[in-house]
Amino acid sequence: MSFVTTPVDAHIVRCKHTSPFECEDTRKLVKFLNSLGHKKLLIDLTEATATTTDCVRELQQLRPLMPKAAVFGAEIPADAFKLPKGATYYANEVRWFPTEREALAWLREEVPEPA
Repeated sequence: MSFVTTPVDAHIVRCKHTSPFECEDTRKLVKFLNSLGHKKLLIDLTEATATTTDCVRELQQLRPLMPKAAVFGAEIPADAFKLPKGATYYANEVRWFPTEREALAWLREEVPEPA
């Protein structure tokens, strides 16, 4: 499987990507996203072997299913999560962060202390 999920705490689940997606992986990820309920998602791309372009494509395709999500671990273009014009069906915000610490602080709605 190309991803592993683990709880961070009672409200946040980490989804760590480890290899390129296959069709079966995408189906499993859709099922996982649908099961999250009100939990938030921490997307960890530190060990992703897919190209940035492939990662962005998968994230964009799955975005309508995502809860509030923070992405870190790979350089993602600034416009990768930009909403298409008129796309009001995206209910939750998805953002990229340079570090896990910043991503978790945002998900927890905390203000990170200066490094």
